[in-house]
Amino acid sequence: MEGTLTGLCFAVKDNMDVLGAVTGTGNPHWSKSRLQAKNHAPLVERLIAVGASLTGKTIQEELAFSVVGNNPHFPTLENPVSPGHFIGGSSSGSAAVVATRQVNFALGTDTAGSVRVPASNCGLYGIRPSHGALSAQGIVPLAPSFDVPGWMAVDAHVFARVGNVLLADLPEIPLGAGAPISSVWASLPENVAALYQEALAGLPLDLLSVRPDFPHWQWSLDEAAEAFRVLQAMEVWALFGEWAMKSQSHELSQDIKDRILAGRTLASRDLSAARFLRSRVCHDLIATVEECGLLLMPTVSSPPAALDACAEQLADYRKNIIRLTCLTSLSGLPEVTIPLIKSNGFCWGLSVIGPRRSDRSLLSLAEEISYSRDFDNRLV
Repeated sequence: MEGTLTGLCFAVKDNMDVLGAVTGTGNPHWSKSRLQAKNHAPLVERLIAVGASLTGKTIQEELAFSVVGNNPHFPTLENPVSPGHFIGGSSSGSAAVVATRQVNFALGTDTAGSVRVPASNCGLYGIRPSHGALSAQGIVPLAPSFDVPGWMAVDAHVFARVGNVLLADLPEIPLGAGAPISSVWASLPENVAALYQEALAGLPLDLLSVRPDFPHWQWSLDEAAEAFRVLQAMEVWALFGEWAMKSQSHELSQDIKDRILAGRTLASRDLSAARFLRSRVCHDLIATVEECGLLLMPTVSSPPAALDACAEQLADYRKNIIRLTCLTSLSGLPEVTIPLIKSNGFCWGLSVIGPRRSDRSLLSLAEEISYSRDFDNRLV
């Protein structure tokens, strides 16, 4: 694979080790207590080994603990596609440098949608790989049972080329025609649903006849999102709780600190219920996707948050986003977001979810869809 990515340049999120740089994970005070990395993270090293040029690190949300795209310790990142709005996702800086064509692709991490959301909001291709398919060594964790590294690109072919390097050990798995998750589509605002309905016409997918929800799914999107919230809070508290309790007001933004400290109040019954529901969601999604070959849904259900949004509006935004993104976070299945729509200054992605370890097949499908419609030239 020597030279496979020669001529391409990339950037990496600030929670990934880069030789000679401090891994700051979006917080300058955390950085002060850390030493320069002695090695690249294995994913970074692998890309460099096949010819890709590393150009630098990108701004991220503090500790990667949000899907909005704001970090008070750094200049505000405005969405290059939707002025006046955030980019979304803690990998917002990675999306920004790709969307503005400063690099060909960028690495990020995805716990609750932090690759998928900014990719969708900026008209990019993005992937949350199968959990465990890529090494997390040299990456600062947030909630390890949910964390995965991923990447974004503006071009479908580049997107797939990166996957052929990083996921070279995975096989190509045949995918089915696709079954929509009807409860997700039904939850879309009417104007957004109409945009999708028009854009999906002519794609090599059968999505226009939305069938009833799968009868064996005895849980709702809200219940799945709550299970995710509880389990993520537990894991974040275990990693950052002690530091958050000792931090001064200028060292950690109040919103992030409050959300970290919320993990210490979780009752054992809440954790037990969340673990049980996670097992049901995981079982049901894996069984359904193996039967259907592919599950399809909108990547996000609302536009990116406005830069002047109040705290309550940002909390509502996070809640709405996680209702969709939690499905593959809970199940560990791979999900690719494909740019589908640009309308009224906003971009909307189509998410395709495949069986475990079908990541490379999803990348190939993204290429096929991009060639069926001129996405790459029409968006951004």
